[in-house]
Amino acid sequence: MTDVTKEKILETARRLAYQNNEGGVSLAIIAKEVGIKKPSIYYYFDSKEELYKELFRESFTDLRLKFEEIESEKDPRERIKKMIILAIEHMHFVQFMAERYNFEFLHKKMFMQKREEFIKKIAMAIEDYTGEKSKYPRETALSLIGAIGTICLDKMFFKKEKINSDDLAEKILRIILK
Repeated sequence: MTDVTKEKILETARRLAYQNNEGGVSLAIIAKEVGIKKPSIYYYFDSKEELYKELFRESFTDLRLKFEEIESEKDPRERIKKMIILAIEHMHFVQFMAERYNFEFLHKKMFMQKREEFIKKIAMAIEDYTGEKSKYPRETALSLIGAIGTICLDKMFFKKEKINSDDLAEKILRIILK
């Protein structure tokens, strides 16, 4: 077995976590998708918790790379739409992690720094989209993030609906950023 398999396990777990999986994501599903037996996962990770910790650590890099890609988008509307889609998809990941992992990390310095970067990038994208300097950029960004979170929670947890990220991003753009 190789490091390629370890990366494949992490990549598959991340992809499945970002999707709206009504049946959930288990180690058995991850192993099946990778093409290995479930016990083989323990060759790379001492425990299920270790796999989730590694997945969480890598999620920061993954988000940063996705944001860098989005920031290269020239059209302000498309850029903010892609940020909304990323936030929606990230809600699936947060749900996945919340079901499996202790969330003590929410107050750790690294998480807080990444959160602040995310808020600033959203605020800048909103200003680019509207063409106006916001009097309250942080609050505007947090309002958008809050709306995304509330809508996703309603659909995922209460209505048990599958979310189409692209459609939902379009609706949010039309409602909030007229």
